[in-house]
Amino acid sequence: MVHGFGRPHRGTIDLIKMNETRREPYPTKPRAAAATLLFWAALTWVAWLLMMLVHEAGHVVAAWSSGGVVQRLVWTALDFSRTDVHPNPHPLIVAWAGPLAGCLLPLIAFALLRRRFVRTRLIAAYFAGFCLIANGTYIGIGAFEPIGDADVMLRHATPPAVMMIFGVAASATGLMLWHRASADANRTMWKHLAITHWRVAIATAVAITLLAVVSNRLT
Repeated sequence: MVHGFGRPHRGTIDLIKMNETRREPYPTKPRAAAATLLFWAALTWVAWLLMMLVHEAGHVVAAWSSGGVVQRLVWTALDFSRTDVHPNPHPLIVAWAGPLAGCLLPLIAFALLRRRFVRTRLIAAYFAGFCLIANGTYIGIGAFEPIGDADVMLRHATPPAVMMIFGVAASATGLMLWHRASADANRTMWKHLAITHWRVAIATAVAITLLAVVSNRLT
């Protein structure tokens, strides 16, 4: 399911040519460092919020499909997300659906992106890796510290070994995606993305944060 990233050097050349055409001066090192820091902070924050949303979407769909009733979906920038289901005739299915959807949906979305969309595939790879690591760590550690979904899994006879295997497999796949996305051929592309798109990343982070806050107040 994990495919290559295409040919990043072409996209890099296009970006350089575009900047030359517009006669935009390349930023100084301090400005480039600040732009890079802002880009990665905003991208990681967006990934965190969207990861929680995809995770909860798995719970919601599983609850509806198994005869449960979703009482409330909590998705906010100020707290961990959760889905309140009552009645919940199949709690184990609902509990597992969150991390499974949280891992598989971003990975499938990345795999379906065509290779010519190099920049989009890099960002999708980062997001998919983030979701895999976050969900894997959540369930893997939950085998020892049962909280949230992990507590439901253990109370309904899920072996801790299964949870640990899931956690290790998901986290390892996420790290592999990050490793491939940070390969030598992609580093220049990431550098140009950070310098030229940091404002877009911040605007996206602000918009999604506001959406999370507003949606939480409406539920």
